[in-house]
Amino acid sequence: MKSKKLDDNSPTKNDVKGAKGLAQLVKDGRYAEPTTARCLCRTPCGKENWRSLTEDLKTVQGQMHSWIDRNFPEFLKVFKKWEGKAALQFLQLYALPHEIADLPIHLRKTAK
Repeated sequence: MKSKKLDDNSPTKNDVKGAKGLAQLVKDGRYAEPTTARCLCRTPCGKENWRSLTEDLKTVQGQMHSWIDRNFPEFLKVFKKWEGKAALQFLQLYALPHEIADLPIHLRKTAK
């Protein structure tokens, strides 16, 4: 809040001081309200982008489930969900079952 320097230039910060600063700005009318036209024109674009991203996400999720079912049928028995941190790390390190099978025995135990 740059206007804080006009009222109080001390370096300390706390909730009471912040609330007091905001109240002073509103009281003095030192704020700008967004124009309605600008908000309205952005909303449909935002909704369309959200819809598009949601559809893309569903497509990718379906592709991942299909790939996992084909290549790692036991994967979801080991990991609760494929989007979890451990599951994603595992998929990144060992993309295919034969890569795990090719590991030396002592590394295979740590890969599990």
